This record gives sequence, structure tokens and C-alpha cells, in this order.
Amino acid sequence: MLGNRRPAVAIRPRLCARQGCDEVASATMTYDYANRSAWIDQLDAEASPAGYDLCDTHADNLGVPSGWTRSDRRAPPSPFARVAV
Repeated sequence: MLGNRRPAVAIRPRLCARQGCDEVASATMTYDYANRSAWIDQLDAEASPAGYDLCDTHADNLGVPSGWTRSDRRAPPSPFARVAV
């Protein structure tokens, strides 16, 4: 019996927006059609209809149309990050 406590709500991770991909999203892509620019940022805290959540693979390999600029504004990985051996 739980008494007055509510059961914990399971938090579902956001998934990559690419069709057929079931990887967890790690970046958000936004774009400005008029300026022919696309940006890849760290995953936004809140999902937004103005952005597309992407996994690492799809964010790293995102191509843009000819004449567009693509800016990857994600923080580079730390050289001091622990590596599992």
C-alpha cells in the first residue's frame, strides 16, 4: 500500500527524430530557412516544435543543402573525460 504517496513517474528519454532511429537524442537541430543556416546545439531542456532532437550519429553526420551553413555549437568533449578500460 502506498498510503498518500504517489508512484514515481517514469521519465522517458527523448528519442532521435530521424525516422527509423530509436537512439536517445543528444542534440537539437534548429534552422533559419531565410538565412540558409542550421545549428546543432546540446539537447534543449524542453522539447520544442521548432527544433529536431537528434542522436549523436545523426547530429554528427547532418548534411545541409548546397549554399547553407551548418554550425555545430555543441561543447567539445573534455580531454579529461574518463575512459572505461
